[in-house]
Amino acid sequence: MHLCLEDELIAPFKQAVELYTQKTGYVIKSIKPIKGASFSFAAEIFEKELGNSFKQIVDHLPEGVSLKNYTPSEIIEEDAKGFEKYAPLHEYIFRAKGVVEGDFEGVIDTYMKIKRSDLSNFVICSEIKLQMQ
Repeated sequence: MHLCLEDELIAPFKQAVELYTQKTGYVIKSIKPIKGASFSFAAEIFEKELGNSFKQIVDHLPEGVSLKNYTPSEIIEEDAKGFEKYAPLHEYIFRAKGVVEGDFEGVIDTYMKIKRSDLSNFVICSEIKLQMQ
């Protein structure tokens, strides 16, 4: 099991685990500071409002977080206007892929903004990769 704890919680957590090791069998094998984190994503969005929501997230990343290999594309098909949103032909198509990387807290915040929103059905995110010091 891996846990990510803020610095001030490490010592009390370590004491609690040591206190209950005989009952739980749990031991701490290592403590490593986190240098940063990253995740990759791929988006395919068919509603302009959701596309704008996604662009807002990636255009306003937290301090210490950056976007790498970002390739967005936006297509507006006037001939498809009026079709149902799950039809094979869409009036609006936004596609993007890239990598969000940097400060651990900022990367987690960005990941959770995507996962806890309506975007979660249209954006596939990889697992978060941690960079240890």
